[in-house]
Amino acid sequence: MPQERSSTGRLFGMGLLRWSGPLRQVQKAIVFAAVSLNPLPASLEGACHWFQRGDVDGDGRVDIADAVRVLRFLFVGDAGAGLSCLDAADADDSGQVELADGLWILRLLFQGQTALHDPWRRLGPDFTADGLDCSEYPGGHSLSLELFEDSDAVVIVVDRSASVADDGALETMRNDILHAFCALPDGIEVGVIFFDRYFFRWPPRGAPVAVDELTREDMLGFVARFPSGIGTCFRFALEEALDMIEASPAREQAIVFASDGDSACGTLPFATEQGTLEAVRARNASRAKIHAIGMGSLSVPGKQFLRTLAAQNGGRFLELP
Repeated sequence: MPQERSSTGRLFGMGLLRWSGPLRQVQKAIVFAAVSLNPLPASLEGACHWFQRGDVDGDGRVDIADAVRVLRFLFVGDAGAGLSCLDAADADDSGQVELADGLWILRLLFQGQTALHDPWRRLGPDFTADGLDCSEYPGGHSLSLELFEDSDAVVIVVDRSASVADDGALETMRNDILHAFCALPDGIEVGVIFFDRYFFRWPPRGAPVAVDELTREDMLGFVARFPSGIGTCFRFALEEALDMIEASPAREQAIVFASDGDSACGTLPFATEQGTLEAVRARNASRAKIHAIGMGSLSVPGKQFLRTLAAQNGGRFLELP
């Protein structure tokens, strides 16, 4: 489903809290809000090719063997150099594999001065538009895809609060989702929710949408561009995920909830971690598996919340590397 547009940004289904009635009960309200998104990457195609820059041989580390492989490729014409991912050999992200790339890796190793261009500390996508290919690269799997690959419909709920954004966990999770979505076959129903104090959802209304060429591009753009936020309150984001799943006729359903597990939406019973667990368990009744991914620096209570959420709803708990 294409996103609705406005003159100030793109419109998304936005969830917020609304007080009503003499007892000031809390209800969820859905409005359409224009969101200022991050710039669109130069090439979304790069979202579908994961590698670690500088790790030319794909053994999981950047070392002198990688620099030697680049030099052999350039000056010996050695087929054994095995550059199946030219992007990994492009250390300076110039769009070409050249002498400077081998030297860049050597300076990193022996002078400790020059960091490589991302992604180099871990596997990730490259959104630079260039002609380099990365059709094959060992390793690199998506935690998200591991959790929902057997599902017919999935909603991914992602914490975008400052506590997970500041240490890079939001960016890592964003890349993980992009990698998962690239691998999805057409026909699987997908929805995405980002939350802080509020939540924003794709598609803007209704059930998850079936993946095809058009919706995949729109979905990748939404995930790649959505910014970090302020504050965190996951109760209503989880309820919205259940709304989306319940609107789907798919037989095998899953929700993937990624967060540090710490909520700050108040002390009222509806907003506490325990109140959220009870409400989700009662409503879900194991209809959809709910998996949890721990993001960032997990507190003991936060990790316990995530473990319990998954255990009570037939899901698994994993931690983001």
